[in-house]
Amino acid sequence: MAKIYHFSGAGNDFVVLDGRREDLSAYREPATIRRLCDEYGTDGLMILSLCDNDVKAKGPTGEETGRDGYVKAKESIGAGVGSGSNDIGRDAPAGSAAVDFTMEFYNPDGTSGMMCGNGGRCIAAFADYLGISAAGASASAVAAEGSAAADELPAKPDASADGTASVVAEASADGAASVVAEASADGAASVVPEASADGTAPSEGAVPAGSKAPGRSAAPSLKRYLFRAPDGVHTAEILERDAESQPGRKQGGKWLVRLGMRDVEGVQSVRSVEGTQSVDSVQGVPGVLDGYFLNTGTRHFVKFVPDVEAIDIDAEALPIRHNPIFAPEGTNVNFVQIIPGGIKVRTFEKGVEGETLACGTGITASAIAAVFSGRLAGSSIKVQARRDALQVDFATEGVRFTHVFLTGPAELL
Repeated sequence: MAKIYHFSGAGNDFVVLDGRREDLSAYREPATIRRLCDEYGTDGLMILSLCDNDVKAKGPTGEETGRDGYVKAKESIGAGVGSGSNDIGRDAPAGSAAVDFTMEFYNPDGTSGMMCGNGGRCIAAFADYLGISAAGASASAVAAEGSAAADELPAKPDASADGTASVVAEASADGAASVVAEASADGAASVVPEASADGTAPSEGAVPAGSKAPGRSAAPSLKRYLFRAPDGVHTAEILERDAESQPGRKQGGKWLVRLGMRDVEGVQSVRSVEGTQSVDSVQGVPGVLDGYFLNTGTRHFVKFVPDVEAIDIDAEALPIRHNPIFAPEGTNVNFVQIIPGGIKVRTFEKGVEGETLACGTGITASAIAAVFSGRLAGSSIKVQARRDALQVDFATEGVRFTHVFLTGPAELL
């Protein structure tokens, strides 16, 4: 029997297994994943290995799937709104050294094939705990920083037969709003005052032009990994570790990890009009159901609200999570409130089928949507999850978000 490790990333908990030397095939079975996640009360299961085992993503009943964890769509609305349609993994960047390890991630229902931001930080902390050397993150491998993976924005969908979803014409290039509030000198976000009380913004596409890439953290990292995840190759910097987190120690410990995320090629705006939904591409960025849809390693819908604490998250999220426009994969759902200096986020995760204390890819999506929609300005967004505070950094190139990083805690329980 494999040894079970229990990690937490900002309250997002995981069963983690060391697959470097053991055959963990049995632990990839959906029934085993469901049992272990239920037993340990976790939001997922991860396996660290030193080579790519060519593991196929699985759906809830064990079928092979697309990259986002469910059977790939062919001719459906969902296929046109950022569904997983590419290979699960990517090769490392040209000229790079081999990755230091591979991360497999599974939801509690046994589905796989998607990225998990909090899980990415935890598995980097786990690698450090195991004493794995960081040989893969050579200068050439991380010349662009962040993740090596970035998909092109999928084609916009055609109208469905029953008229549930229709394409809205793209906004013209000169239709983008200018940034209302300037970023502060340190790059921290500033609130755009014109945002209305109901969470709506006066304009979209208000992306700071040519913002600088955040680059490396100011403090030198203790270790810097290059690893393969379901959505591609990522960097992870160990910024801090406490005394109990030293490699080889038997007790639990705490780390601060800066995770390079994938580039975001576009954000879609989805709006409700007289009970129907439409997908509107604003300068390549999509919005849905009075919110925004984007892929930060997995699919996320972001909706801005005046007060996240007032949300009945199951009642509000379930109709969006299962909306036909996102079929068959579905989507994670994030409710976001603008607060002084940043945002507050609550996330309903598919695969978990409920709210989690934090969702790394959802936090990243929410920060990007806040800047894209013009509610915040800046390239460094502070995010308050249900328990912990995290930070998202990025650069902008037109409507592309690049050099994306998620910084936050990881803990061995």
